[in-house]
Amino acid sequence: MKQLAMPKSEITIAEVLLTLNNAEQADPLWPSFLDSPQLIDKHGGQEYKDGDEYIYWPN
Repeated sequence: MKQLAMPKSEITIAEVLLTLNNAEQADPLWPSFLDSPQLIDKHGGQEYKDGDEYIYWPN
């Protein structure tokens, strides 16, 4: 993943804003059933190839 070239002060501001936003979120009412990998920029019918990016999405 390519790193963005941002000055340190902007990264700090982004981290503060993200922390504030996360603090406002409600706790989940129940635990997630499973964490499944989701390919980035591909739909479910496309094959995984080495180097593809993915995330684990709680559901």
